[in-house]
Amino acid sequence: MYGRRVRGPADMIADQYIGQQNTLKEASVVHEYAKNLQREITDSCKIASETAKNQLQSYREAKSDHRSGYEKRRSYKTMSRLNKITIFDAEPLPTLDELLGKMKGAKFFTKCDLTKGYWQIPMHEDSKAYTAFQTTQGLMEFNYMPFGLSKAACTFQRAMLDTLGKLPFVVSYFDGVLISSKSWKEHLEHIEKTLSALREAGFTVKPSKTIVGCEHINFLGHIIGKGQLKPDENKTEKIRNLRVPTTKKEVRSVLGLLNYYRRFVHNFSAIAQPLTELSKKSSPNKIVWTPECQESWDAIKKCLTSEPILKVPDPSKPFVVQTDASNKAIAATLLQQHEGTLHPCFYASRILKDRERNYAIIELEMLAIILPLINFQSTC
Repeated sequence: MYGRRVRGPADMIADQYIGQQNTLKEASVVHEYAKNLQREITDSCKIASETAKNQLQSYREAKSDHRSGYEKRRSYKTMSRLNKITIFDAEPLPTLDELLGKMKGAKFFTKCDLTKGYWQIPMHEDSKAYTAFQTTQGLMEFNYMPFGLSKAACTFQRAMLDTLGKLPFVVSYFDGVLISSKSWKEHLEHIEKTLSALREAGFTVKPSKTIVGCEHINFLGHIIGKGQLKPDENKTEKIRNLRVPTTKKEVRSVLGLLNYYRRFVHNFSAIAQPLTELSKKSSPNKIVWTPECQESWDAIKKCLTSEPILKVPDPSKPFVVQTDASNKAIAATLLQQHEGTLHPCFYASRILKDRERNYAIIELEMLAIILPLINFQSTC
């Protein structure tokens, strides 16, 4: 957030965004919608320094958010030129498989989101001038980390890891925090410890987005609870209503959504191969929709909209791995026994590379065995 310093940010984490001593020479033109910022910056404003006037970038109008019943505005500015001179941050982000591995045996869940997460991270004093922007009230600069910085996501994830990383019952993905416990008494203790850690770090939780003590929870587009994992119903409904893509750009967009839920589809890569071929760089922008594409399209939609359910893996129990190989793709299934029956935990697959298609059958079978060793490593 920009403006005067107020109490509440995670004060122990201040990020510096100066990559190179390079001056951004062009001054921005005041945006026609800059008046929408007036209310937001009236109470907390800071006039930019003389240095900031030479670091100016273009400003983009704030977006409207009507989800909470009233109009809210979240301001941001384009950071493309600043990002070009910013040193890259290689902080790794956790995968869903890694997060699920911490929820084994959990029966109660509490989820909370941080209020405007990025705006709870203070900017380094030397970097504030690089975030300057122009408004009808004069030149302003951010005191807190703005949206749009190339390092913002990694910086915030690192802040959450430093704050909650020592609590084994908590998983965090950006501003989303999920607490899982095996008993209700234990869950209340976990909630208290988590909120205490957030309070000590200076983070603020948004009450309207907090859900406490549920047996099922929606987290990262998945419904988790009672040892089961399935896609969010809103997402499956969206997939059910997808229209047939007509351009390569649309195919890539659709595959991005379908790939996110590929763990629910056995041998996904082989089924989706006709669609993958359409997304290749060598394919024309105006695609040719063949019967094979339609068959692949229908098969994937059917798999993802027919209530696919997986079991959350329990590392304390033995696993069973099944593999499959063909001249197009390899696949693997991670299974675990529950109540005398083998249930799938995850599916993994990939298309064969051109050189791999020349392998003998026994070599392909061995390649399929290696696949689960790589894909299921964080789960087991």
